[in-house]
Amino acid sequence: MSAGLAHVALHWAEPASHSADPSDWIYIHELAGQRILSVRREGPRYLVRVCGVADYWVSEDAKSVEIVPLPTVERARVQEAFDHQVRPGLHQLLGAPALHAAAVSTPVGIVAFVGASGAGKSTLVAHLSLRWQLACDDYLPLRVEGDAAWATGTSGWVRLRDSTLEALGESGRVRNGKTAVDRAHDTEPRRLARIFVLGPASAQVDVSPVSRRDAALLVASHLHRLDPQSPDLLRSELGFVESIAARVPLRRLAFPRAFDRLNEVQAAIERDLEGL
Repeated sequence: MSAGLAHVALHWAEPASHSADPSDWIYIHELAGQRILSVRREGPRYLVRVCGVADYWVSEDAKSVEIVPLPTVERARVQEAFDHQVRPGLHQLLGAPALHAAAVSTPVGIVAFVGASGAGKSTLVAHLSLRWQLACDDYLPLRVEGDAAWATGTSGWVRLRDSTLEALGESGRVRNGKTAVDRAHDTEPRRLARIFVLGPASAQVDVSPVSRRDAALLVASHLHRLDPQSPDLLRSELGFVESIAARVPLRRLAFPRAFDRLNEVQAAIERDLEGL
């Protein structure tokens, strides 16, 4: 059993320059004022343009992708962009969107952490993965089966800012502006045991439950989406989100943004997992 995509057929076309930039994108992702990725619908396919890398033409059933790389980009970089920037959104087309989360694999199952950029997900998971195996740094495919939700790890590295690297005594290689640190990782499907929602920094470590109603809203706000405008996809997503919220306890996790408090945060997480 896998929570990931069963199979995606990749068809490599000859390298070509990007066509003229259209104005009818249905989704645009920018970072620090720079466009990273754009999506538009064109007939029965989606065009996903990873700027400076390639165009990815995705079938609406998520089973086939035609890749048109830019002429000067190495194939390995094009594949990496697909794996970590395009593939996460494909799960939405199948009615089971992937969670935008960092996660570790514990003896009781996958524990995921969601939150806004800069909330501390990667730093926390880098610390926790010294004890438990890493599951992912950004992209966690989900699946509902019976009375459980299942998750599958997707990466063996976690990206960290320079200040975090120095504090943790880590080293690695640069990926998308941050340094990726390798970790022992688990890519087997595991039961999703908890989702922790990281909020603003606080003076003390605190774990508090999330209501069932708020849980569904929080899960929905942290999903990878290829098409945020399709009514059919959004209706399908609603049922999936409610199924996840019904099966997986959510917790709000507040903690100081101080490296010397990470052991205290880990202890609070372990206490919350007791009895599973």
